Amino acid sequence: MDSLPDEIVSIIIANATTHELTQLSRASKRLYRLSEPLLWTNIEFHHHTFHEACDLKQPPPMITASQRFYHCDTEYPGQCKSENFFEMLQDLLLEDIGRLKQLCSRVESICTVVRSRIDLWQILPYFTNLKTLELYGDPPYFDQEKHRSFCSSDLSLRKLRYAKLDGYIPTAVVKWILQSCSTVERLELGLLDKPIDSRATMGDDFPRFPEDIYSPPEDPTYGRLRGWAAIPRPLSGFLPFHKDGPSLRLPRLRHLHLCQPSQSNLSARMVSYFWSTSAEVSAHKDWENILQASCETLETLSVQQQTGIEHGDGAVDDAEGFFRSDQDGLGSERLMIMLQGVLTKRKFPALKRVYLKGIVVGSKERGEPIGDVPGGRFMRFLQKKGITSEARLGEGCWFDGDDGTGPPAEWDARDDDWEEELLASVDGQV
Repeated sequence: MDSLPDEIVSIIIANATTHELTQLSRASKRLYRLSEPLLWTNIEFHHHTFHEACDLKQPPPMITASQRFYHCDTEYPGQCKSENFFEMLQDLLLEDIGRLKQLCSRVESICTVVRSRIDLWQILPYFTNLKTLELYGDPPYFDQEKHRSFCSSDLSLRKLRYAKLDGYIPTAVVKWILQSCSTVERLELGLLDKPIDSRATMGDDFPRFPEDIYSPPEDPTYGRLRGWAAIPRPLSGFLPFHKDGPSLRLPRLRHLHLCQPSQSNLSARMVSYFWSTSAEVSAHKDWENILQASCETLETLSVQQQTGIEHGDGAVDDAEGFFRSDQDGLGSERLMIMLQGVLTKRKFPALKRVYLKGIVVGSKERGEPIGDVPGGRFMRFLQKKGITSEARLGEGCWFDGDDGTGPPAEWDARDDDWEEELLASVDGQV
């Protein structure tokens, strides 16, 4: 290949796998110069099926499956490559920080599951030229206490345009990333708080309120969770705070996606579930602040609730039917009240479309929402404000009832196309 002109070699390497590029880069200095940017610019460790499935969802992703450069292949799975990659950077952090800064500065995009004993969070601030960041935190490798000392060394992601943070990610890391969001145009959050296992007793640091929901409701020892399966809680308290100025700035945000677990249809369950409404309300306060910080530019809002279902619950055998059985939509009431309140108090001049998923809207056969459930009333409210909206069936939050952890972060795709079934849609009219 050394005899071929650069233009021809560039075409060849553009269609090579990461493994082939690695081999080529070791063949000569010239091939290294041509292949090295492809290896480092975009770091994607998912299998291609993961993002192909995302392409079928609404709203569509910012980056399609065909636009991504995958480091995963059949011979070297994404998890192995991810662990090896971050282990290498961890070694450089300890041995040659100058080289670490040089390599990390070449990276413009990272998309990976965080499933490694390596402390990725201490390396993350060195990716100073990131434009897109997609992190999926896996529960077995999450330790909120361990990362309270996270230090960003005054570094920031000044070029960040797209951030997606999903699952279990340390609060300190989330705060640091959101501090960099003054340039972000699309933000997607599906963050979870520290899990509560069924053997736990709530400590004094855990806020306890009478409105916290138990099923069955007969609670012999209030505040104790022995025997109850605790549905994963949405994370709160993750917004950056500054004493001398505005805490959060999102002057360019055009697309916002917010996702949380939600309480099950408790009256129909044969298992004992616990749902913390106090955690939900706290998360909604953060969401409201995000909405207020982006009110001038926000064009698309996507809101998703995932009904909590324990592995082993009978609903697993008929998940689709279980979701359809919820007719009152009371699990969405607090969220709908918050959203309607903030859209009433503040003007959103650019907001044109709202997507709802996993939220009961009481749809009729012709696809119109019914106004006597919280989700349906909210869609009618949006219609009067001239905002188009649509509601889809959604999916569950499958969790482990023993340790309280949410669903594992996936490397490849699942086949649950019924989740995207359209329930209702309303065109905005003034």
